[in-house]
Amino acid sequence: MKKKIKDTRGWNPFVGCRFDCAYCKASYKKLVEWNGRCLHCQQCQTYEPHYHPERLGRLSSERVIFVAENGDISFCDPAFTRKMIDVMKEDKKEDRVFILQSKNPAYFADILPLPQNTVLMTTIETNRDYRVSKAPLTSQRYHDFLQLDWHRKAVVMEPVLKFDLPVILDWATELQPVAIFIGFESKRKCSLEEPTTLQVQELHNELRNLGFMTYDKAECKYRDVFNTKLG
Repeated sequence: MKKKIKDTRGWNPFVGCRFDCAYCKASYKKLVEWNGRCLHCQQCQTYEPHYHPERLGRLSSERVIFVAENGDISFCDPAFTRKMIDVMKEDKKEDRVFILQSKNPAYFADILPLPQNTVLMTTIETNRDYRVSKAPLTSQRYHDFLQLDWHRKAVVMEPVLKFDLPVILDWATELQPVAIFIGFESKRKCSLEEPTTLQVQELHNELRNLGFMTYDKAECKYRDVFNTKLG
């Protein structure tokens, strides 16, 4: 039997988030509770930010590692994040790629520098400041991400919300992300201001015309997108 190749492997010495995104509540509540029960961890069940230092030494052999996948790393004390970064720096796997993602990209400024094989990602669902969570508004995320002096940034537009195409194109031109992931709300269990399929396809086309690599978030694999040759 051919061995199944995984997309990424989460590494979760830190778990939890307090942004209360409307779409995350619908998508992840049952999964989070189930994981917490399996791990016999009450805080994992409630998604309250907390630490699992015993996992620091459990770095998977998968090529792409999503750091703090089960939470938003901006709720992690920078001192503990640096412990994770120390493990990343000591990693010897030559083609390894680490992903750090947050809806509060200003946090990344407190933990730079990072290993060169790290991709920083933030979620920018739209240029419009819809209030669908307690996270910083998307205009603030764009500004904070722009200020970061880092060579490998990626943007996630999921769940993509109604947007103004010229503004998104300007933002991408300023940010120069190595990849842009675009996708609709996967579970369709909450009411969102979503664009049409045709509008999203136009977004892909216009971004690609400017030279950006865009991907359907539901279809792509991070292991195929991210490699150590990216800018």
